[in-house]
Amino acid sequence: MIQYPLGGSIAYLLAQTQIALLPFHLIRDMEQRALEATNAPFVADFINSDVETSGQRDWIKKMPAETYAKLFSVLLHYHDLGSWGNDEEAAKDNLDQVAAMTKLLGWIRGESHPVSDNAKKKFENVMQRVGEEIEMELPEEMKWQRYAENIDKMLMFWENAYDNLLSKELETNFCSLKMIF
Repeated sequence: MIQYPLGGSIAYLLAQTQIALLPFHLIRDMEQRALEATNAPFVADFINSDVETSGQRDWIKKMPAETYAKLFSVLLHYHDLGSWGNDEEAAKDNLDQVAAMTKLLGWIRGESHPVSDNAKKKFENVMQRVGEEIEMELPEEMKWQRYAENIDKMLMFWENAYDNLLSKELETNFCSLKMIF
């Protein structure tokens, strides 16, 4: 149940103390609206913003797998070029979402070298839950199928985002983002 306040907090840029004061039905409603695919650029901006995440980094890094999975579910919404009025903006949104997913992967990984067994288990759990509507334990035979499907979705998203760079400026901006990671 903790993922509801965390999801709402990230999408609406509210502190955990502000979320704690809200009634639970409002928190759940906020989370549902935050998880709409159209909010992917806003979620990406929050995750990519050092200003927004600096004071909340500790609890963000400790989010449960279900919350990470919901964030990946939103961030995996690809903005097709040509269907938007501004293709350059759509391409930039896609690249921002790639950067946000990369940051999430870094938070899941943690700072241990080599990667800890707990981080590996969390990553597996996250990838098995991406796109899941109902939070429940998946049957063993479904876990690895979902894991593979979700890894494939992420790779396809990244490939499409890179393939659709529209201008040298976008490519330059993304390369400067890569240097940060």
